[in-house]
Amino acid sequence: MKKFIFVLILAVASFWSKPVKAQSTYQAQRDSIQALFTYVLIELDSVMGKNIELTKQLSKQSSEMAKLKMEVENLLKKKSETASEIAKTKKLLSDQTALIEKLEAEIKRLSQPKKTQ
Repeated sequence: MKKFIFVLILAVASFWSKPVKAQSTYQAQRDSIQALFTYVLIELDSVMGKNIELTKQLSKQSSEMAKLKMEVENLLKKKSETASEIAKTKKLLSDQTALIEKLEAEIKRLSQPKKTQ
């Protein structure tokens, strides 16, 4: 879709760049550049919005990891743990491992080159 819009802009620009007078040719080229610039700004805004959202998600996951880490550390500091505390520690470690695996999978997915259509 993005390529289609870009090609459409170029087609319109080339059509506009064939007027009879030099002044209108200059204006058409200027309009073409303005249209392309506007398109690039829209794409930049889209990418920046996605980046902000991903940063929020990463921050949330980091907070969850820190919370789990603190809970496990607190449970391990106790000298005499009950069976329920040991079970809770194991569950927290399992949750933390699952969160790490999810984060690693997301990093791997985002690190792959983007496929163009």
